[in-house]
Amino acid sequence: MIIKKLSIEEIGNLMDFVNDVEKIDLKCNNYLEVDQDFFKSSSKKNVICYGVFLNNCLMGYYLVDFEGINPIMKKYDKWKDLDLKKCALISSFLIHPHLRGKSLQLKLTQIAEEEAESRGFSNIMVSVRNDNKFANVNFLKVGFKLFAESKELGFYDEMGFYKKSL
Repeated sequence: MIIKKLSIEEIGNLMDFVNDVEKIDLKCNNYLEVDQDFFKSSSKKNVICYGVFLNNCLMGYYLVDFEGINPIMKKYDKWKDLDLKKCALISSFLIHPHLRGKSLQLKLTQIAEEEAESRGFSNIMVSVRNDNKFANVNFLKVGFKLFAESKELGFYDEMGFYKKSL
């Protein structure tokens, strides 16, 4: 198994991978809530996407955004004291069902943290749907703390916002 950074073109084509995984795991895009426009716009941002390859076949990805958190979040009390420009964001991730349970999310999180720290970021954040139990547990395992719940922010999806200081 190889983990490598994806090119801008490869990031733009990630929806093909999501569609392939969705044929096996029908609810995967319920967790992701991504579409082709998401990946196309992500490829134009300050992001890094790590791909997991097995026999030259993409088996997972981890998209990390280094643009900082949207300043509109400052309107919420919990976010007021946070330097949003110094928060990296794990904005999307997916591991093929055949490779789940092999600690790939943990390894990719570690790689993302190291990259964020090398760029001078003081925090890394991720939002995870509450019904994605494995992802929630994995982020807690590596030291993320629940920072906010979507219902506190008036969002319609039930999500947890996790933060880890670097």
